[in-house]
This record gives sequence, C-alpha cells and structure tokens, in this order.
Amino acid sequence: MHARCDDVDVAWFEAGRGDPLVLIHGLGDDHRAWRRAVPDLMLRHRVLLYDLRGHGQTTLGKPDGSLRQLGQDLVALLDALDVERARIAGFSLGGTIAMRVGIDHPERVERLVLVATSSRVGRSAAGWYRERRAMVEHEDSWLRERHRRGLRPGAERA
Repeated sequence: MHARCDDVDVAWFEAGRGDPLVLIHGLGDDHRAWRRAVPDLMLRHRVLLYDLRGHGQTTLGKPDGSLRQLGQDLVALLDALDVERARIAGFSLGGTIAMRVGIDHPERVERLVLVATSSRVGRSAAGWYRERRAMVEHEDSWLRERHRRGLRPGAERA
C-alpha cells in the first residue's frame, strides 16, 4: 500500500492486530529487513512497516538529508494511518530516526526500541568513532579497567 506524505509516496505494509508497532529499517535496506520478526510480533501487535524515503518502493521526493525530514515522513505516515501513538523500533539509521521522532514528537511515541543505532551521525559520528578507536589503540589499561568495572563481582574468575 502507499500513502502520500508531503512530497513522497510512502510504501507501507501492515500485519496483525493490537497496539501499533512501527518497525524502521536501516540505511540502504527496506521493510523486508524485519521479515523474520514480523510473524511473532504480529501475534500481539499491529505491525506497521514502511520503506524510508528513497528506499524500496518509496519515492525519493525532495530530500534535504536531515533526520528531521525522515522523522516527519514517519509522523505524516502515522497521521495518514490514523495512528495517534505507537511503539517504535528501529535499527541503525531507523533507530536514529526513531530517536528524532521521540525528541520532536514525544506525544506520538509510547516506547522506543533502538537496535545497533547511534545518536550521532555524519561528521559528528566520524569524530566520535575516531576518538573511541584511539582510546582502544593507545589506552589498553584504561579499556581493561573499564571492562572490569562493568562486570558483576566474581565474573573475572569465570
């Protein structure tokens, strides 16, 4: 199915009944990324999947490259489907979009599930990851201590 949302035709898919659960795929993927999870999730939820702008069967429109626009696409889709509030799960870029919607439209989000995502993207993310790599490469003792502190008491013996 398709819904006109601002300047794009959004391809969306639905399975199951219950409280709405939106699943957002990552960059370069499409709604099929969630295909193995849907059969179980649809037993308890109205699962809504869609293809992001320029992905799968959704048109590109006039992208500005912003997370805000991708978040607005989701909000426009929720409006088109008469969904006031939903649980939203996303992986990678999908999780970042989910966070953006949670920040900009908290009243629309019941719960967020973020999988292998980041709150940093673009140049900001690149610098952050370079710093982390440098820590690992040059601060072995710091990393070991940080890891040790994260373990439960007695775990080192195991």
